[in-house]
Amino acid sequence: MTEKQEWIIKYIKRYGPVDVANETFIQRYVEKFNSDSKDIGRQLSLMFKINKQLERVAYGLPAPKIGQPKWVYVYRLISE
Repeated sequence: MTEKQEWIIKYIKRYGPVDVANETFIQRYVEKFNSDSKDIGRQLSLMFKINKQLERVAYGLPAPKIGQPKWVYVYRLISE
């Protein structure tokens, strides 16, 4: 597991499920790793598809603005 993935797991344990529309989550990740916001989507996807550390569900956004997605994946830790 990478440092970024460890950080994501700790964040979810502390604050609950995350998604790429969660501004606080994205801002903290970008500041911590001096990374772009696209990287976090890649990390979440890897943690779901490859590492099997997270589960995800599609969540419809209540009132998306023009240019914003109508839904996002919400990621949470796999129930133990």
